[in-house]
Amino acid sequence: MWGIAGAESTWGRGGDNIFGLLDAAGDADTSDWEESSMQAAYTMSGLKKAYGSWGAAMRHYSGFNYGLNHVKELYRQQPTTI
Repeated sequence: MWGIAGAESTWGRGGDNIFGLLDAAGDADTSDWEESSMQAAYTMSGLKKAYGSWGAAMRHYSGFNYGLNHVKELYRQQPTTI
């Protein structure tokens, strides 16, 4: 989830929608780290069930803009403080 936050909002620095949640956000407060991370995890879980792998889920989550390897790399590059 931390890598997704890096891809979607540069760990919260790129706007209020930390995890890039759109229609899937429901009533989630997309600027709240805890609430939006739970919603993003729930969304990813559903996508994994629907598409069969975490890689396919990530591609669908991102609108085919990035994949699992990109998120893993961002996770490795994560800042120590936000």
